[in-house]
Amino acid sequence: MRSRRLLLWLYLVFLVTILAQGIWWLVYLGREGRHYLNWQVQRLQTDQLHAAHLLRSVPAFQADPEGTLAPHFPDLHFARTPHGYEIHIDPGMESAIRVETARRRRMFLWEGGFFLFLLLAGASMVFVAYRREAAFRRSRELFLAGVTHEFKTPLASLSLYSETLERPELGGEQRATILAHMAEDLRRLRLMVEQVLAVSRAESPAALNPVALDPAEIARQVLADLAPLIAREGAQVTSALPAGELVRADEPALATALRNLVINAIHYSPPPAKVTLSLAREGRWLRLSVRDEGPGIPRREQKRVFQSFYRVGEAGRRPAGIHGSGLGLYLVKRNLEAMGGRVELVSAPGAGASFSLLLPAAPRPEGD
Repeated sequence: MRSRRLLLWLYLVFLVTILAQGIWWLVYLGREGRHYLNWQVQRLQTDQLHAAHLLRSVPAFQADPEGTLAPHFPDLHFARTPHGYEIHIDPGMESAIRVETARRRRMFLWEGGFFLFLLLAGASMVFVAYRREAAFRRSRELFLAGVTHEFKTPLASLSLYSETLERPELGGEQRATILAHMAEDLRRLRLMVEQVLAVSRAESPAALNPVALDPAEIARQVLADLAPLIAREGAQVTSALPAGELVRADEPALATALRNLVINAIHYSPPPAKVTLSLAREGRWLRLSVRDEGPGIPRREQKRVFQSFYRVGEAGRRPAGIHGSGLGLYLVKRNLEAMGGRVELVSAPGAGASFSLLLPAAPRPEGD
């Protein structure tokens, strides 16, 4: 914590230094522009005095100053008067000097402003990177705490159940109940291990193998795998997926995404959870949707739920009894994008949530 505060203070000092240097540079460039104008005007005035001195002191110049002096002083104008010659600074030259001064000033100001912009942009990128790193560190700490809890709880339960099973007076019905609980704890452990391994694969993804798949069959397999959870939670899962539609997807990736959505829908809905799976064709896409009747997701959190390690209401506002590491929806999004699809969320507080997996449709086999 102390090192992070030190880095923040160093960044603030660096930012203030950049601003001070940039402002000083702009002021300096503006001042240099004025100095250039004054120097050019003084140069013309000096040439005027020099030419007047030569005209008075050298008789050879007095007869024809325009032919003898003018070539040496191109910025001066020699005018004949009844009293002799008068020397004036060419008005066009004064105007040209002011135009050049304005051009140089604009050039310097634009260059200085551009370099200041680059410095501020670089500082902003550093700050954003720092904020993201801090957010990632915090999410990782929450993830480690969640994973530790998710592993310790079923392991402690399994240890207790195994000790209980050693008691000789335990009846057959009690043993069956304990074995069922142990099977559920093992399922939780297996799911957590799969999630962690899936994240590791997502961060260094291997090539997927997209093939033509029947989403109705994938949904049937996923629901069969989740049957113990559905029965234990008393959930009502309705699958109305028409047969014959095909999507182009990787089977393990699609199954993982659908499984995570169904589990989330059950966990975040008040019992008994009601979950509906549906499938619809939209042009060259197929929309596989999972809808629940839970409390919904606030708009401010709808983009963040797909971030790794993030959980809705993780700051003490999550519904009681919700397990998980905050990886499920992250894997859904990564898997869909890796397969050339996308995930969409429609939700509002009190109106449930609907997650849709949009995948490219595969052509039906000939004869269907």
